[in-house]
Amino acid sequence: MIARIIDASIANRLFIVLAAIAVTLGGFWAVRTTPVDALPDLSDVQVVVRSNYPGQAPRIVEDQVTYPMATTMLSVPGAKTVRGYSFFGDSYVYVIFEDGTDLYWARSRVLEYLNQVQNRLPDGVQSTLGPDATGVGWIYEYALVDRSGGHDLAGLRSLQDWFLRYELKTIPGIAEVASVGGMVKQYQIVLDPYRMASLGVTHAQVVRAVQAGNQETGGSIVEMGEAEYMVRASGYLGDLDDFRAIPLRAVSGGVPVTLGDVATIQVGPELRRGIAELNGEGEVAGGIIVLRQGADARSAIQAVELKLDELQASLPEGVEIVTTYDRSQLIDASIENLTTKLPLEFAPGQGWNYSVATDVLGIAVERISGMRLGEYFAKHIFAPLGMADTGFGVAEGQSERLVDAYAYRPGQAPRMINAGATSKLNQGGTFDSGGGGLIGTIEDYHRFATMLLNGGELDGARIISPKTLRLMRTNHLPGNADLTEMSSSLFSEANNAGTGFGLGFAMVIDPARTLMPSSLGEFYWGGAYSTAFFVDPVERITMVFMTQVYPSSTYPIRRQLKTLIYSALTETYA
Repeated sequence: MIARIIDASIANRLFIVLAAIAVTLGGFWAVRTTPVDALPDLSDVQVVVRSNYPGQAPRIVEDQVTYPMATTMLSVPGAKTVRGYSFFGDSYVYVIFEDGTDLYWARSRVLEYLNQVQNRLPDGVQSTLGPDATGVGWIYEYALVDRSGGHDLAGLRSLQDWFLRYELKTIPGIAEVASVGGMVKQYQIVLDPYRMASLGVTHAQVVRAVQAGNQETGGSIVEMGEAEYMVRASGYLGDLDDFRAIPLRAVSGGVPVTLGDVATIQVGPELRRGIAELNGEGEVAGGIIVLRQGADARSAIQAVELKLDELQASLPEGVEIVTTYDRSQLIDASIENLTTKLPLEFAPGQGWNYSVATDVLGIAVERISGMRLGEYFAKHIFAPLGMADTGFGVAEGQSERLVDAYAYRPGQAPRMINAGATSKLNQGGTFDSGGGGLIGTIEDYHRFATMLLNGGELDGARIISPKTLRLMRTNHLPGNADLTEMSSSLFSEANNAGTGFGLGFAMVIDPARTLMPSSLGEFYWGGAYSTAFFVDPVERITMVFMTQVYPSSTYPIRRQLKTLIYSALTETYA
């Protein structure tokens, strides 16, 4: 099969070249058109249903809106979780779908079931679906600022609600433009109960009168001179006096009672649940731009910026659009870091070196367990193994137990680089490092090594399963290579031939190549200041060596020590 493909490619060189060019151009086009973002979208597929029930208490909203809505949504195909929240005048129902569900299919199913439950809801309840966005869709935010002082918060909010919002929603990829801050202007009718009682006016009468007095009335068509004229009555209320003149009823003698007789009519702000403030300079109005699911965040933000520049010329004099959040800066910085500032030392699987992977693993343990790394080790490792003198840092009053560390200088006396009594190890660190920093005694170290020799158990306390430990001490280098073939490290632990690397351990994979006595499967590693240990499951021996000489490559201590140990054995199990 492969031979026929090669022969066909040779016979059709022109088509192969054209196909290669097409694939190359397609790759460039794909790179330029692939949506990019700085934040991965790991959120669930969910549809939000908001129901507005004005003026009702949360308990009423819960019983009459949220409960029937949530119970109905439990039957939506693909829904795995339904959550309902009730507030003053508002109900929110979150329908979370199984992974892989298409968002727009989910919205269609929710809309079908919303139509089913609509007739079970009280009159006046209005239900709408939330925007087709995700939890990471908040890509841009801006504020409207009037530095001249000619516009109040109500005016700025009106510009946002009735001008900017609709213009920005026309941009491709934008799901929603949410208004924030400012004041929403409204006509307010404050009823006087005493005057209502004296004039025999009820609350229901007032509601009906206001509704009837603020609407258009249909008419008919009048034909005059072979021309038709449509006649209708417009009854929209335009100012406070119009509201005051609304008739409610007539008292004795035919005297009308108007709304102004029983209420105070005023213009005021709508009830609000928060404010928007900018740099300590006072309140502002603004908008939050939400990206549609699957859209390109970078191109959408660029289009938003161009649109805002265009709309700035249409705003009143003195009003300025100020950007308060722009994710494009994070996106550009992330792309730059990945392409220029973070080059790989080598491709994965092609080399080996020290890294911060173990430190990252330590942070992961803290996040999953909810405990500081030292506390987790003490509870799950040190205490079960009886390691009473091991931890991150030194117990109070025991600083004198710390040894001094020296740096080797050829031809000169060693130089002390870390005095035990004044060492920073006596101070607690900002975090516990998964890659180092543990302090202990040789007795504790020996108990830990014995646990490894026993396959993860010591004195009835099992720390790790034998299978997991076996996986950790198995060579994971590609092609069963050794450290000398793949290592770029200058650390002494990586200088031995015939040794591979697993999950936290180096192990002997070829005793002959190590050029020193050893066993197949023996695993080991080193620590600070020439500290070292090894475990030989074949000969059933462990070794723990502690010193205080830096660097670890100063003397071939580990090689000489292993040679002496194996030379002293009079029996072998290999």
